[in-house]
Amino acid sequence: MVYRLLLYIQGCLEKIWSYVTQYSDAFILAAVVICSLEALQVILTCVFMELLKREMEDRKRRKSRTYRKGSDFFFPSVSEESLM
Repeated sequence: MVYRLLLYIQGCLEKIWSYVTQYSDAFILAAVVICSLEALQVILTCVFMELLKREMEDRKRRKSRTYRKGSDFFFPSVSEESLM
């Protein structure tokens, strides 16, 4: 009984090994593609977070300035002038 079980397990392992050797190039290619997509996702997330951080800093800077009516130019607010 144990011998038959070992033969069955050995047959299963041989079948798995034949699939792995037959399709190993596809497995390796799939692993490389998945890893590169994950790396690209991380890079794009970092770029997005940096752009979001810069936008928030720009928005904060714009809020702290006052604008003159009828003009495209802006002048620092009183609090910014006191810092200079």
